[in-house]
Amino acid sequence: MKKLYQRLIITALLLAVLPVFPTFSVMADGGERLSVNKATFEIGEPILVTATGAGADWVGLYLATDVPGQAPSIWWYYVARDGHISGDEVDLLNATYVNTDRPELIDVPAGEYKVILLANDGYAVIEEVAITVKGDPPVVPKAPESAVYTSAGAGEGRADGTVTITAGEVVPQAYALWWANADGPMEGYTQLAKVKSDGTETVYTLRPDTLVPVGADRILVYAVNGALQSDTVAVAMLPEGAGDYELGEPLYELQVMSDIHINESAGHTYNRQFAAALAEIQRLSPDSLGVFLNGDIADHGAQAEYDQYMSILRAAGDKCPPVYAAIGNHDFFSAGTDAERIERFLKGTGNDSETIYFDRWIDGVHFVFLGSEWHQSPNAQFSDEQLSWLEATLAEDKVEGRPIYVFLHEGILDTVAGTFGYQGWHGVARPDELKAILSQHKEVVLFSGHSHWVLESEKSFKPADDKLPAVLNTASCAYLWDDAANLTNVGINGSQGYYIYAYEDRVLFRGRSFSEGKWISSAQFVMACDIDMPKVPEETEPVTEPTTAPETAPETAPGTPAESTDVGTSTGPVVTEPVSSESAPVTTAPQATEAESADGTGCASAVTAFGAAGTLLSLAGAAYVLRWTKQHNGKSATAIE
Repeated sequence: MKKLYQRLIITALLLAVLPVFPTFSVMADGGERLSVNKATFEIGEPILVTATGAGADWVGLYLATDVPGQAPSIWWYYVARDGHISGDEVDLLNATYVNTDRPELIDVPAGEYKVILLANDGYAVIEEVAITVKGDPPVVPKAPESAVYTSAGAGEGRADGTVTITAGEVVPQAYALWWANADGPMEGYTQLAKVKSDGTETVYTLRPDTLVPVGADRILVYAVNGALQSDTVAVAMLPEGAGDYELGEPLYELQVMSDIHINESAGHTYNRQFAAALAEIQRLSPDSLGVFLNGDIADHGAQAEYDQYMSILRAAGDKCPPVYAAIGNHDFFSAGTDAERIERFLKGTGNDSETIYFDRWIDGVHFVFLGSEWHQSPNAQFSDEQLSWLEATLAEDKVEGRPIYVFLHEGILDTVAGTFGYQGWHGVARPDELKAILSQHKEVVLFSGHSHWVLESEKSFKPADDKLPAVLNTASCAYLWDDAANLTNVGINGSQGYYIYAYEDRVLFRGRSFSEGKWISSAQFVMACDIDMPKVPEETEPVTEPTTAPETAPETAPGTPAESTDVGTSTGPVVTEPVSSESAPVTTAPQATEAESADGTGCASAVTAFGAAGTLLSLAGAAYVLRWTKQHNGKSATAIE
């Protein structure tokens, strides 16, 4: 009887204790930490993976017959690093790293595979899921029968017009369009568009208010099936002289980027991409008035993230243009009251303003910064005082036709890509009052952040009209988004922003892919204006300026980020020192990918300069593409960022 009582007491104690530690029982029972959205996929279909882990736990895609540690994975990513958060859904075919030593498997052809969650940078399997990929591989398509460009008559290098594409005997899935000349696709520019085929005849309308690249005289049209494109092309010739215009020397230039999401980890992808963008700007725009950040400076609004932000600015050195920042919703994510969060933001970005809204005159150019005064997602919250201040500030020393640059992180509904109702990313609490003020000032250029929508989106630029001044979608320096990403909740690796050049009668907004080191062909927007610059420019101190320069200038290639300190162990994939790879100019067809659509990462770019002849931004030298490599089972895997 005594032993029975002892057993009952022990059992009761165990029952009382076990519920306190449910995690241990789940771990011991091998509870689900890895799941895939389904078991069978068509070739090219996203493979959506959800995994939980910490530290250096990682997920890899393998052939069903592979043994981890003996065979390298095909695609892989860290569960809680490089911008990934444990429990997030990730498209494994657009994961962070791909093993280039298995090129025949990169497109994941039909076959049997397994998705594996592995522990701590090694090859100890935590959990695995078997999947099947089926379907016939796409065939290399034939070039279109013809392509004809019809101008809309805008002139002066404007790209307005249509391209009418007639298919060959077999209609492909899509077409890839590239600006080109007699030597091939224009060096230093991204693909102009990827257009879904409409059957025998497909008509693509080029976006209004964009420019033909200097020197381009044709559009090349490739047929595309999946990741394969035709070996030959159809050529749509542009009107004679379409790319022979001259704009002369700019009166001033500046850069705008948004949503940099600095992380407290020095080696984080977002930090490296911001550092790389600053390094590129120093080389392409040494006379820049400044770099203007449109919100979400700190990923979680934490002091440690602002410390990393200032560290990046100091490392950029004295030649880096001054950096100015508006507040975003992520800057409110830290602990404390709204007043404490705002104070943390202002001090963390080196801003001596007493309010979250402020303005700066720089060499006679007016810059206005707006921001939410308290956190109530998803909308920016304006006080009466801020709106009254905005109305008075926009009228200050106003000259008709001279641009006033206004920065607001959250977007106004139905203005530019990322703000349309079905996309769900607009967010201004008092839009009618804000629009009523802005509508009185056609000189305003409003930059809209928050959504991360890619600059290739159809409506990244809204020209001024009777209701609002010009508005631009600013994409993101950290990671990108579009309508497809909105459906899958899987972001796009990349880093984008603007280089802006002001002339006497127009402003040119040049979309830039920092991660590719190229100009975004469909995001070269032109806005007419009448700039009457004052004879004696006013000068003010920058809001954010590096307080100390590094002891020695960095000896890295253009755009090379700081070396990551976030590395794995010798038993698994390890971050190695960043390397750059130089690609020589080619005249062969650029290879299309599924990720390219019409709708980052250090980088090195082609050198840009205004020549003595005054031609617009001639591009000299080959574009550099910087990739971080990882060692995986002794074989390198290239980061797709």
